Amino acid sequence: MNQIMKVYKYILSAAIIWGGLMSSCTDEWDNHYNKQAAVINNEEMTIVDAPAIEYLESQQSYSSICNLFKETGIFKEMEAAGVSYTLFVVDNTLMTTVRSSDDGIDEEKAYMAKSHITTASLSPNTIEDGQRLMMWNGKYVMINKTTSEENGSQEIIFNSNCKVKKVVKVNNGYVYELDNIIVTPKSLLETIEGLSDEYSIFKNAILSRNVKTFDRNNSLSIGVDESGNTVYDSVFTVKNPYFLDKGLDLASESKKITVLIPSDELIKKALDEGKAKLKKWKIERPDSILENWCFQAMFFKDVEYDAEVFNDPQKPDLTSAFGKQWRTTVNKVDLDNPVRMSNGIAYYVTSLKLPQKDVLIWRFKDLFKWFKYMDQNDKDKYFACTNLAPYGSGGPTRTEVKAWTPGYGWPEISNEYLWLVRQDANNLETILDFTTFKFDLHNDNTYDIEPYMIPPGEYTLHFGVGKNSNMKNDCSIYVNDKLVGTIVRSKWSSYSHDRGGGGAPEFYPSSLNNKYDRDGGEVGVFTIEGNEPVELRLKFVATHNGGTAFTPEHWCIRPTANCY
Repeated sequence: MNQIMKVYKYILSAAIIWGGLMSSCTDEWDNHYNKQAAVINNEEMTIVDAPAIEYLESQQSYSSICNLFKETGIFKEMEAAGVSYTLFVVDNTLMTTVRSSDDGIDEEKAYMAKSHITTASLSPNTIEDGQRLMMWNGKYVMINKTTSEENGSQEIIFNSNCKVKKVVKVNNGYVYELDNIIVTPKSLLETIEGLSDEYSIFKNAILSRNVKTFDRNNSLSIGVDESGNTVYDSVFTVKNPYFLDKGLDLASESKKITVLIPSDELIKKALDEGKAKLKKWKIERPDSILENWCFQAMFFKDVEYDAEVFNDPQKPDLTSAFGKQWRTTVNKVDLDNPVRMSNGIAYYVTSLKLPQKDVLIWRFKDLFKWFKYMDQNDKDKYFACTNLAPYGSGGPTRTEVKAWTPGYGWPEISNEYLWLVRQDANNLETILDFTTFKFDLHNDNTYDIEPYMIPPGEYTLHFGVGKNSNMKNDCSIYVNDKLVGTIVRSKWSSYSHDRGGGGAPEFYPSSLNNKYDRDGGEVGVFTIEGNEPVELRLKFVATHNGGTAFTPEHWCIRPTANCY
């Protein structure tokens, strides 16, 4: 050992009493070590009258990590600051995974080196179980302090798997020898920034929403240009308001976030399959809705999901910070290779499918008022009536609420309903066998019409009527000949127009009037079986009691969470 150093070695064990220590210690000893000694695995503690750098350079077994500190400028920073430190080292055999500087990974090496030093003189007997230690790379390392069940000695473990082998007290801090390299996880933002080109679509979807802002307060003025403007050594802050708005601070060390990472290949495949379905179903959806789901469904705030969450068929649905549904029984992640982050956990996606609910399909909704524009053949085809006919005078429809809009940019909508009446006074039952259809009315009152083709899946049926006080009947409603629900006379007020029930139009803000263009009262849930889209027939079988009117206004179906 370097002769400059004066080394004192002793074994800290339960057998040593303070009287013996006091009789053998000098004043210099007192200056170098707090006498409240701790037992660390019954291992040797050494007190060295030298600074940390000098001590490390004298130890051949630490030469590899010592070189890492030199190459990355850690030693220079220590000498310049001149404060106390705690360094963590491993012997050369554990440094084989660290590549030499000619590999072009200086940034990664600096990150690793800085994960082995903190600006604090961390004495073993001041460490508390559960304490967190901020390293020079800005990451926290958890400390566990326990008692060994085998021999009763004290064990200190850093970062969950780095057990202390030896402690050296130097005159500007401590050096801890560990049995593993400290691997401090990167933050979620750093993890995303480091993704390879294989994940470029997902990566760009997040990073493209970053906002870079000049930080004048932390920027250093370095002069004046020819125009008299101050020139700064500029500092910029980067924030992502798009994610912050959902409570997701991707760089914050205090957050806990679960993120799922899909590859470009999986995203492209899911988008292609989704667009092919839409074409088959004759549904138009903006590409942005499909593309946004591929990252909005991947972030879950304030939680670190473990493997059990992804393997629970009884609770298959997770809801992302953006309110998007992730079904664990359909979409899969690699549970064998999670990525631990300083503020959460990441899983790589292994299979990806766009859900029908809210992505491929928002809802199907249409009106009964189109009856008044149709020729007789189409009326007979789409409105098959038994013991029902349009009310005689004033045309077949009535407008109960004039067209209105809740705000700029939203179309004006009226509440216009079809007024049908019972024909046979002696027959209390009426039937409307209605086939749903798309209706495109032209300026000259000609029109295009075709049946809706509804994809397989589970849906909720909603219904609304006009002049509900005239609906003096009990009505059973069937979807493709299967009973979905019955509305009794006393409940028709819950089905007034489309004022309530279900949801609102897509992208409709909650700040606006909540009675605008909603789904209407809920009738029940039904399922379309099979693999192909089918026509949707709604049959209304009403038993009248004190009245003759049947006044349908609109119908609506919305996919349930099971429509994935």
